[in-house]
Amino acid sequence: MLHSAHFGGSMRRLIIFAVGLQLLLVALAVGQVQMTQILALSAGDSVKNYQFRSVEYLPSGVIWLQAAPISALYQGDNYVFLSTDNGTTWVKRLVYKNSGISSAGISMITAKDANTAFVALTTGEILRTTNAGVKWDTVTSYSTPDVAFADGVKYVGQDSLVAYGDAADAQGVFVTRSVDGGKTWTRFTNFPTDSLKTDGIYAGSVTYGGAMEAYGKTAWLSLYNTSNDPPGILKTTDGGGTWSWFRVTLPSGPATNYSILSLTFKDNNTGFAVSRRAYSTSTNNSNYLCKTTDGGKTWSDTISVQPGVGHVDAKPMTVRAIRGTNTVVATGFGTSGSKAWISYDNGTTWTPLNPPSPSSATDLKNVAFGSSTQGIMVGLQNVVKITLPGATTIEDPWSSVAMMYELSQNYPNPFNPSTTIRFSLPSEQLVTLKIFNVLGQEVMTAFEGRLGVGNHSVPLDASKLTSGTYFYQIHAGSYVETKKMLLLR
Repeated sequence: MLHSAHFGGSMRRLIIFAVGLQLLLVALAVGQVQMTQILALSAGDSVKNYQFRSVEYLPSGVIWLQAAPISALYQGDNYVFLSTDNGTTWVKRLVYKNSGISSAGISMITAKDANTAFVALTTGEILRTTNAGVKWDTVTSYSTPDVAFADGVKYVGQDSLVAYGDAADAQGVFVTRSVDGGKTWTRFTNFPTDSLKTDGIYAGSVTYGGAMEAYGKTAWLSLYNTSNDPPGILKTTDGGGTWSWFRVTLPSGPATNYSILSLTFKDNNTGFAVSRRAYSTSTNNSNYLCKTTDGGKTWSDTISVQPGVGHVDAKPMTVRAIRGTNTVVATGFGTSGSKAWISYDNGTTWTPLNPPSPSSATDLKNVAFGSSTQGIMVGLQNVVKITLPGATTIEDPWSSVAMMYELSQNYPNPFNPSTTIRFSLPSEQLVTLKIFNVLGQEVMTAFEGRLGVGNHSVPLDASKLTSGTYFYQIHAGSYVETKKMLLLR
């Protein structure tokens, strides 16, 4: 489990302002939470012209935002908007021109930086750009038009990715992996006994853009079954090399035939999910928000985001845990339009945010955070930037903003069998933290993934190692440092 601490300044009062010629922003403050509605992206592009479903917000301030024109939602061209300054200015990029396939669209977007990003298409392809969205190339495909879907794609390491979806072949659901930055892909076929070929099993949910999650090398892929079975989760802890499968039974809600709409994990164990009956889009059907503390195997009873308010007027669609904090944000809709809720205590209690909503038809389908205080909520005809007060950290406040690279001595040391490794980053970096024995042989990877500026701590469980001297080494950009630690049994 990784912990990061970030500090935000005091929140300013409600302001209304314009930025350049491209943005018209309306700011709304709720307590110490500030929400800013973006009415236009690139010049002349009104937000009301689009449906937004998938968004990626990097710690560097880079935001990739998927957009489909609502005038021809399933037969129009598909775009992404890219911002490199936390959503102040945007550029519009065409991903592909739709050839008229009735279900075409972007189901999920994931990004490495301002240049490299991937999109999963509902026609079964995974596309990649390496030049900030100017050109997109198909890097892998499981496509038969109107049959196959690619439901998601995520990074599970510096250059490793996992994608999945529905394939129009005898193998049914496909899971594919790349270990070279997306250049080549290998389909995984050696799944557990519970076969993906079973009739009625489908991958994820492309409606709300979040039924797949990754944390370091761990990834969760949600599945649902139309044959009156509970949904399942495929899980890997080694970047897609091996997979386990388990059924998901929610304590409340429908016992069978439901799908997971949104999945989020704050660490390897604690996560949240929004689910509802498969194939149901009626506002009268319940969405169920639940919590897990064992990596997704068992789930808590249904969590109400707004007690005392009818479900139709407080319906979560997506949930996002802000890593390194106790904060969780859910977005969705109600009878008056867009809705959002926030919890500062790991989902125990919730406060409504009442985000700006241009009409009763709009919603908020997804939310992403680039830091513990800066996020963006997106949906039908609505894009809202959100600024939170300084988030409550999980551990002690070892937290001043880092101005230089630094790898600290692990504590405690000597240790048995757990310790914590702390380090500082002056800028966003792809980080690997590995453990070596005295012979220089790698014995485990403690962490691999992208981290933002600040101080970070990685708990290390060495229960599978024997007593002796070990070395831990960090790679962050061009920075490499090694320190010694002692495990005593």
